[in-house]
Amino acid sequence: MNINSEPGGYRNAAAEEMALRQKVRLLSMVDVLEPLSAEELERFARRTPTMHLRNDQLFHTPARRGGPLLLLLEGRVRIYKVAAGKELTLSIVDAGALSAEGTLTAQQLQGVYARTLEPSTAALVSPEQLRRLVRHEPEIGMRLVESLSERLSVYADRLADLGRKSVRGRMAGLVLALIWSEGVVGREGYRIPTPYTHAELAAMVGAGRVAVTNALLELRREGHLEIRDRYIHVADPEALERVSGQG
Repeated sequence: MNINSEPGGYRNAAAEEMALRQKVRLLSMVDVLEPLSAEELERFARRTPTMHLRNDQLFHTPARRGGPLLLLLEGRVRIYKVAAGKELTLSIVDAGALSAEGTLTAQQLQGVYARTLEPSTAALVSPEQLRRLVRHEPEIGMRLVESLSERLSVYADRLADLGRKSVRGRMAGLVLALIWSEGVVGREGYRIPTPYTHAELAAMVGAGRVAVTNALLELRREGHLEIRDRYIHVADPEALERVSGQG
């Protein structure tokens, strides 16, 4: 008897179809896949496995070479290096973005780690599948190149900041980056919706927790930001940008 004739079979088929629709919806939010039609996106979803990652899971290290391209469908990922014994966050990757450090940028950027900031789901695109996709739709290849070039430029800036800017300047730059990547706009300015701890912020700027605490206190005294219930608020991003530029 066909399993779908059983009540449980109907439920399984319905659940699989619902999961596929959800996967297609999430893939449609990935910028590099925008050139695909709805039918192409569904075919792509059927051929692409997904990986579920728990919170605070390290899933890429410098020892890893090659492997699939990860399209982040849900969650957030932190990309970082270890410099002088301290972690330096290079970027926070949000859902809808790609995490290709182990696949496409191994020669340009060594020593990269990737760790989840919350439970996450990623689609795994094999190198061969990626090549077929780019041959079929060259614009996807162009978008990949642009995205990775921008990512590498940001990484280079972050590494340069480590040597030329004070902790205060790096914190100002980090707060600005968090505002533009995840900030919520209100009547009083911007709010970063994630309540980062001082230890997490320290890892993002490659500094000690005490130094970050002192830098935040200084920025607060100068009126560049406020911290209310662990949430960072910024009324004037341009003023904070001037602080960041001063180093």
